[in-house]
Parts: sequence; C-alpha cells; structure tokens
Amino acid sequence: MPMVRERESCASRRQSERDQAIVQAFRDLEGDVCNLKSMSVILETFAEEAIRGDSWGICGTKPIEGYRLCLLTEDEFQAVHFAVLKLGSMIRDLHKSYFKAFDAARDEATQEASDAAA
Repeated sequence: MPMVRERESCASRRQSERDQAIVQAFRDLEGDVCNLKSMSVILETFAEEAIRGDSWGICGTKPIEGYRLCLLTEDEFQAVHFAVLKLGSMIRDLHKSYFKAFDAARDEATQEASDAAA
C-alpha cells in the first residue's frame, strides 16, 4: 500500500508542478497582453479624435470612390505610422511567445507521460 501512495503522491506533485508552470506561462504573457490593450486604446482614441476627413474629400477636393481622405499633420502621421508598425510587431511577438510557451508545456507533458510509463 505505501508504494501506491508514493506513486499517487508523485503524480499529484507532477500535476501541481505542471499547473504552476501553466499559471506562470500565462503570467509571463500578461505584460504583452496589457501592452497590446494599451496600444489599441491609443490607436482607437487617435482614430476617433485626430483623423479628420470623410468620403466627401478635404478642402474642396473631389471625393475618390471607395476612399476616405484624412488630413494629418506630419507629427500625427509619424505617430500613426509608428503605432501601426509597433502594434504589428507586438502582435507577432505575442503570437510567438504564446506558441513557444504552449509548445514547451506540451513537450513537458509528453516527457512526463513518457517518464511515468517507464
């Protein structure tokens, strides 16, 4: 009977360690997720407040079918350009981090299963 309890205890410890690893993996991604949320708020605010123009054109110019014209200062353009490029980079980095953590957890679980079967 003690051998059965010892195996159950080891299995329980492995499960607990795996659960802790999963929790830590999510915590490690928390900063990236918060940064993406902040960046989206910045871009949404800019889109709502700073982008001027509509499908009727700007300053008496003839509208172009299917397009919206926007009038931006050089600083606004540079800010939007930077934000869009940075957001794309942040999303790709989060995607890579997420799947790296997922693959590591999967590999660890596979290794544990192999060890337990041996």
